[in-house]
Amino acid sequence: MLTTAAGTTMDNTMVSFAGLKTHDGSVSQKNTEVWVITNSNNPFTGRSKVYYDRLNLADLSNFTFTKNPADPDVSVYTILDIIRNQTGITFTQDDLVDHQVEDTGTVIQVLLEAKPTSLGFTGSFTLQLKNYPDISTLFTSNALVGF
Repeated sequence: MLTTAAGTTMDNTMVSFAGLKTHDGSVSQKNTEVWVITNSNNPFTGRSKVYYDRLNLADLSNFTFTKNPADPDVSVYTILDIIRNQTGITFTQDDLVDHQVEDTGTVIQVLLEAKPTSLGFTGSFTLQLKNYPDISTLFTSNALVGF
């Protein structure tokens, strides 16, 4: 979804993107440049170069995440909903490299790595989802007292 300064909203059926480039801030104050090109079903014509900031996934290290069920040895693509629930960010297969989820024994690790062609994200971050303790560790005996 793209909203212009004039307030016109265009979705991905109306525009396409080309020439994605990452900048260090020397070209503009933004970290990304892309051409927005109108599609045939758009009432507008032509193309325009725009600059904007993509989110660096490393910035997710500033947040704490709790565990949602995620099986180890599945791919990132199979748990995109869990990642959305943890981060509040909707990723698509166009955004992330498909890595395997790992269980280290103490945490579930998910490497979130932006594809170079991602329109919204750069960089990478290892999301760590802490395992809940096994219920058996909550009991000192298997006999309940008082019942």
